[in-house]
Amino acid sequence: LLAADTVTGQYDTYIHKLGQKRGWTWGPISGTCRELRYNSSSQSLLCQYLALAEIDQGDSGGPTFWWMCCGGPNQAWLGGLAIGGYTNSHLWFSSITGIKNDIANLVTY
Repeated sequence: LLAADTVTGQYDTYIHKLGQKRGWTWGPISGTCRELRYNSSSQSLLCQYLALAEIDQGDSGGPTFWWMCCGGPNQAWLGGLAIGGYTNSHLWFSSITGIKNDIANLVTY
């Protein structure tokens, strides 16, 4: 997989996901940089992305990517990581850019 620096749909309007339970699913990106709030709690994840694709328990942490097929060499561009959603309809994922920004200043000892 090649890393894509932004989640803008410039590679494709569909995002693909590989998961342990649902396998390879895909769907159109329907929201960019959205706040994902956990039920009624005060905790939320900022600037997450939403796609109309299947996800199920066990798929979290799986890669999301743009699949470039047909009419040239097949390529996949890493989009981020699946973080959750609603079974059979909505996939939330963290973009690779957001993940890189979150850990860019991480210092280990």
